[in-house]
Formats: sequence, C-alpha cells, structure tokens
Amino acid sequence: MKIKSKEIEKLKETIGAGISYIRKKLGLSQQALSEVVNLSRVHLSYIETGKHLPSAEAILILRTKFGVDLNALVDGKKKLFTTREGIPEDDADVDEIFLYYFRNSEIFRYEMLQTMKKFMMMEKEVVLKEISMNKTKQPGV
Repeated sequence: MKIKSKEIEKLKETIGAGISYIRKKLGLSQQALSEVVNLSRVHLSYIETGKHLPSAEAILILRTKFGVDLNALVDGKKKLFTTREGIPEDDADVDEIFLYYFRNSEIFRYEMLQTMKKFMMMEKEVVLKEISMNKTKQPGV
C-alpha cells in the first residue's frame, strides 16, 4: 500500500497539534520539552507546526515519561493521555496530581526541591531566632 503525500502531510499536522497540546497541558516550554525528548527547540517547533515528524525516540519518551497514548496521537484524538499512567483528570485529588508530576517531571522535581530549600532556610532562621530569644529570657545566661 502506497501512502500519498497528502496523507503524510495530514499526519504531520495531526501529530504536531497533539504534541503542542501535550506540551501546553504539561505546562512546559518548547525548550523544556525539547530537552526531555532529546530534540532541539527549533526541531520541536517544526514538529508542532506540522513541518516535520518527531523521531521514534521522541515519541517513545512521550509515551513512557508522560503516558501519551500513541494511537490517540496518530489518530488526532482529544484524549491523549492514558488514564492509568497519564495526567490525572481535572477533578482528581490534589495529592494524586502532585505525585504524578513529582514522579514524571524532572523540571517539577527540581522546582519543588528549590522551593523546599528556600522553605528550610526560612525555617532555620525562625528556629535560630527562637533559640536566641530563649537564651536571653533565661535567668543567669
């Protein structure tokens, strides 16, 4: 069976639109997603605009890292994430959503660790202040 060039162009557009949707749903910039799927940002831009097809490696990374349903991606369906491994539904428990992103997004983990580090520094300052206040309140110190 010979595939017509119009069918290939339509496939490029469909996959590109799907990847753009996935990236936005995940809250990632083109640069961030391109690093995860081992593509240049420019190549990812060409994919999203339907000019190029992604590599097999990039597609498999989308599948394994983000739970993208490859059949839905190729078919142009709206539900691109598998329910078992994909992004939790909008009405999902906040803990479930947090755990999903923490397990599946290196960027999210990095940002969380930076936030935790800032929080710990603030907490350290509070504890040190309390210790110094307790020392000044104690008689004979």
